[in-house]
Amino acid sequence: MNPYKQWVTKKIPFIVLSIALITLVPLHLLNRSYQDASLSGKEYLLQKNPRIIFAGDSRAERQLNPAVAARLLHIPKDDVVNIAVTAGDPLMIESLIDRYPQQFSRATVIVCMSANQINDGAKWKKYFSTAMIARLNIFEQISMFLPFDFRTWKNYYRSILYQLFGIEEEPHTDEFVETNGFYAVTGEINVKLLEDGAGGADVKQTKKIIHPWYVDYHSSGKKQQLLRQSLQAIVPRVGRLIVFTGPFDPSYLRAIRHSPLYEYEMDFEAKLSALCRELHIPFENFLEHPLLLDKHFYDSAHLNVEGADIFTEIVIREFFDLPEQTTGQSPDVAKKH
Repeated sequence: MNPYKQWVTKKIPFIVLSIALITLVPLHLLNRSYQDASLSGKEYLLQKNPRIIFAGDSRAERQLNPAVAARLLHIPKDDVVNIAVTAGDPLMIESLIDRYPQQFSRATVIVCMSANQINDGAKWKKYFSTAMIARLNIFEQISMFLPFDFRTWKNYYRSILYQLFGIEEEPHTDEFVETNGFYAVTGEINVKLLEDGAGGADVKQTKKIIHPWYVDYHSSGKKQQLLRQSLQAIVPRVGRLIVFTGPFDPSYLRAIRHSPLYEYEMDFEAKLSALCRELHIPFENFLEHPLLLDKHFYDSAHLNVEGADIFTEIVIREFFDLPEQTTGQSPDVAKKH
């Protein structure tokens, strides 16, 4: 054999090992240093020592109004807060419990979850939280995100570097102080687009799913395992834990009823229900409700401010044993008539 080739052959394993060590060791150390701060923008709400905490993703952030809940339960308005954020999940709540154990130990925590949180195929930045990525070891991260979802992985390590250097990615604001964390959204969904075929927006003619919650749908993998561990860890650390799934626009549901999207949503609902039953966590599926109409949604999965007030009442009556609501009016709307 050519002496040069012989030298290269001997050196390749050493070179590969050196590159691996130079790359993986720093990444491992960075991964271990991660401190989740996803909910830090709403930490101030916990200083109110609330009795009820709404948490989870945007379908809690924009759909559960603390003021409505406080009125229904006849308690001070600051006894109910909303710490939910866009793409929030139970793992983020764990980090906040570590910092505010007493507040959570006395509170009823009501968490909204959506299908992307259980789907290993949902790997875009918003749909695979940094809190979840941090629970994966380096080799799990590599197998999960490379090569096609490198951007999500890169953004995770960028956020760690920002933490280390004290750089704030999203400046905190007091935008929701007056509403105790509730993010009210106005507007109505364009039903005409749904009637023209909602599935067309989320499923190509090739039947490839492009809806970010259900893309490459796989609900029995690492995410499901992480969620189970997280919920199990939260239960003994809060006064009471409740889990629910949010409603969809009725016209949207009709449009996707016979598509894979609906099947995947039903699979998610069934798996989450079984998980909560196993862990003895009260659970409710609010997929569709007769009091929630097209006019109450601003998109297919989110209620506008009027719908949010109605839905808050539905949720509170369900979990706090109040008489059932009979009209599609929020308490505020009803007072005006």
